[in-house]
Amino acid sequence: MDVLLFRSRRDDSSTERLIIELKRPKVRVGKKELDQIKGYARAIVDDPQYSGVDCTWRFYLITCKYSDKILRDIRQKDKPESLADDHHDYEVWVDRAQSSGGEVGFIQAEFSDSEVGFGHTRFSGGLVGFASTEFSGGTDSFTRARVSDFEAVPGGTVDFLHANFSGGMVSFDGFECSGGTVDFREAVFPGGTVNFDLASFAGDTADFRNAELSGGTADFFLADGVAPVGLVPSGRPPLPSELSLPPHWYSAGR
Repeated sequence: MDVLLFRSRRDDSSTERLIIELKRPKVRVGKKELDQIKGYARAIVDDPQYSGVDCTWRFYLITCKYSDKILRDIRQKDKPESLADDHHDYEVWVDRAQSSGGEVGFIQAEFSDSEVGFGHTRFSGGLVGFASTEFSGGTDSFTRARVSDFEAVPGGTVDFLHANFSGGMVSFDGFECSGGTVDFREAVFPGGTVNFDLASFAGDTADFRNAELSGGTADFFLADGVAPVGLVPSGRPPLPSELSLPPHWYSAGR
């Protein structure tokens, strides 16, 4: 399924509401998809509940590829490239997702009662930031995602620093970390379930130092490869009930 993200930003003089639709990688955006988000934008702006609200709406349609049939829409004379619809109270943009460099940020985002999918995504180069993000409900998937080198591009960085896994299910089933860095330092797991079944880790690519397992479940029992840094308790004390590790990892903590 596609992913829909919403965020409202306000300062002393204005309010901006952002709605971002992420299309699945296999979808080539054409007139149909562009007309859909234009119609969606107009329906929201014309909704009576927003009548008299002083704000600007910005709608972003993010895709890996789009059809030549919409080039006239997104390359209009005297307008910024990618701007497909421009009115005094809303804009519609179409842009390509970049997956091999730069920075993509979901910092301080909140995923609650939603389904957000990054399954089968390859993170090669650049930074994808989920720092201080709240995972508080719904089902969010990184199933079979890979943080790895790709065509001479070194593995990127996926940042969960201070992330809060407080509810719902976050799945890293089949997650592969063979290059780059996945950073869970000081992340907290006070509720919900974080599942790493059949995940694979190589070297010091994943870091859980100072992560707090105070509730919920972090399940690594069927994971493979090398234990992430800071995850296995030293001195072989009893494992906290919230943490499940493969036997060959825990024996390394003796």
